[in-house]
Amino acid sequence: MINWQQFWQHRKVGNIALLPLSALFYTLTTVRRACYRFGILKTEKAPLPIVVVGNINVGGAGKTPLVIALGKLLAQNGINYAVISKGYGGNYNMPTVVSSGDTADKVGDEPLLIKLKCACPVVVAKSRIEAARLVARQFSETQIILSDDGLQHYQLHRDMEICVINDSIGLGNGWLLPAGGLRESPARLNRVDFVVHNSVSEQTVKHNYFLTDRGWYHINSGKRRYHDEFSNDKSQNLAISGIAHPALFFQRLSTLGIYAETQPLPDHYAISANDLPADKTVLMTEKDWVKAKAFRHDDAWFLAVEAILSQPLQHDFLQKAILLIDKKSY
Repeated sequence: MINWQQFWQHRKVGNIALLPLSALFYTLTTVRRACYRFGILKTEKAPLPIVVVGNINVGGAGKTPLVIALGKLLAQNGINYAVISKGYGGNYNMPTVVSSGDTADKVGDEPLLIKLKCACPVVVAKSRIEAARLVARQFSETQIILSDDGLQHYQLHRDMEICVINDSIGLGNGWLLPAGGLRESPARLNRVDFVVHNSVSEQTVKHNYFLTDRGWYHINSGKRRYHDEFSNDKSQNLAISGIAHPALFFQRLSTLGIYAETQPLPDHYAISANDLPADKTVLMTEKDWVKAKAFRHDDAWFLAVEAILSQPLQHDFLQKAILLIDKKSY
């Protein structure tokens, strides 16, 4: 089976052979955007300002930790916000308000994680405009909405666009699907409000953030554990990772001096009890935790992380958000 994420990092013969299809993809997406721009396809405005946090790559760029951090920044400044999402992997049938007692297989792993980490309304719906309307109806105190993903969902009018780039992956080979991993050309970055880099260190570009560890926690009890408390015997530890780029989590473990057998899983993978062997210390990401916590395990732990926003990003985002709220209130 082709590892597409690795395939899209190169400009080899296989990639070049797919360039005609990429040219067709470019034509189709360009025509689609033009249809929205000229009113042939309808763009719908939400009752509240919409901030879309997305990316132009296929796969994860670290949007969800950024959405959580931006939301907390708004709350710290007295701004009421909500989050909307399509809830990928969820099996809901109608627009749904996410509760902390929901399961990932009902509402999706990312919306559930956001709900567990943020004191804000989270709504999932197949149509983001329907999710935004539900927020406006049921949570009248909401002043602004963050959309987790949806940069290419042009049906929804947006008041601010944030495009996330994971510096560990970059834009791959820079080509559109299927020769490369881009859903839109790099020129799209010139039309968003903020290009935000998910960086490996604190100071790289003006608008960036980096992820910092907040400790290991037991998936059921929430008990904390420290890095040096795990066995040095690699065969005793199993690291699982059902995110877009599992290797990044495994690399982080090595950096922390934790050695483990590794099991990469597909993004949004529905974890089962079989993925959590009782005779192993099982290590996972927060995104995996919201699915794995449904199962009892004596020795399974997730690594909590937090996005630390650069000061320029905090200042510029907050300033623009306040302007949007003030403008909408008239």
